[in-house]
Amino acid sequence: MTSRSAALIVCFALVILTPSILEADVVHLKNGGKLEGRVEVSGDHYIVTTDGNIQTRIPVRDVRSVEVTRTNRDRYREKRVKIREGDAQGLLDLARWCKEMGLKPETRSAYEEILGLDTNHAEAREALGFVKVGDEWLTEAEARPHLGMVRHRGRWVTPERKAELQDAEEQKKEEKRIRKLIRKIGSQAPEAAEGAKARLLAYGADQKLPLLVEALQSADKPVRIYAARELGQIGDEQALRPLAQLAIEDRYKSVRVNAVRALKAIGSPETAVPFIEKLNSNNQYHRLHAVEALSVFPDRRSVYWLIKTWRGISSGFGKGYVMDTTMRAYIRDYQLASGGTGIIAVEVADPELGTLTTGVVFEVKVQYVEIAARTQTLAYLTGQSTGYSKKAWTKWWNENKDTFELASRHATDDNPEGS
Repeated sequence: MTSRSAALIVCFALVILTPSILEADVVHLKNGGKLEGRVEVSGDHYIVTTDGNIQTRIPVRDVRSVEVTRTNRDRYREKRVKIREGDAQGLLDLARWCKEMGLKPETRSAYEEILGLDTNHAEAREALGFVKVGDEWLTEAEARPHLGMVRHRGRWVTPERKAELQDAEEQKKEEKRIRKLIRKIGSQAPEAAEGAKARLLAYGADQKLPLLVEALQSADKPVRIYAARELGQIGDEQALRPLAQLAIEDRYKSVRVNAVRALKAIGSPETAVPFIEKLNSNNQYHRLHAVEALSVFPDRRSVYWLIKTWRGISSGFGKGYVMDTTMRAYIRDYQLASGGTGIIAVEVADPELGTLTTGVVFEVKVQYVEIAARTQTLAYLTGQSTGYSKKAWTKWWNENKDTFELASRHATDDNPEGS
């Protein structure tokens, strides 16, 4: 063995037996993987420490090679040792470089060293969060009152912002009170419902509007009726579509009638639009309610769409049956029934009865109600009595679409459903 080989063996043994830090941050594994971080050698293992201070132990036998590179922290240490004591400019350059490299602890440390040399160094003070008030450098918390800032729920804000936040908080509290009063209207106790209505009078329309629109979806019928009536009195067009939806989809006629009355009170020229959009609905009841509501809100556009969507109205309804039959009973067979007392056995004939039905059953598609509603609404809107034929109405439309005028008489909101 040569002296050179012996020296290498001794050096390798010292590396294996003595913990040390290598200037390496990439460990290449034999299986093709790799780990990055600061590397220590301890016994027959490498210990890789990442920036997150997470350590991984890897057997030396699993390591193919260690790639020696320098990290930004290595470079920081190199730069720091080169700066002479009392060199404020050198520390400032180091702090700026650390900030650029994203080394936050090192950046702060450099600026703190600068303040140790110059307590009024502006850049260092600002970097460490100080604020200058007059001739003094104050912490952010100390400076806020001097800058007109005030505390609100643990945060520093301007007085104007605090007032805005307090107003928003109070508004939420008011909304909660109004919502609770609206729910009480659905109470089975009349006194509680009337008391809630009386207390709601103290609130303005702007406060109640969004909550009344929300109440149109309430599970309580009295609440929906109250909300519809109030929205009609407020008269804001923001409620138009929610009210139209209620007039179309609610299962109770009394609720639908109040929704239509509210829409009438609002008086928007676009009221017919949401009802026109429902003329092609797959739900036959929604179609029917939309048709009936259109008779209350005269609009030239409704005439075209009432005729245009006529072809789909037979779908969705159930079937009815008309029967003209006669039912007769007859003896179909006999079965022997045995009995007795144990001494005497008796067998008797027990008749089996059957029934025979004769006659005719007529199957009828239930669509007349909607056809009648469409023709009635078209008659209200046009003043014409063209009958129940779509073909006849289509012919009338083709001849008069550019010249006809809406009839002055139309259905009233007292009975928009016609029945």
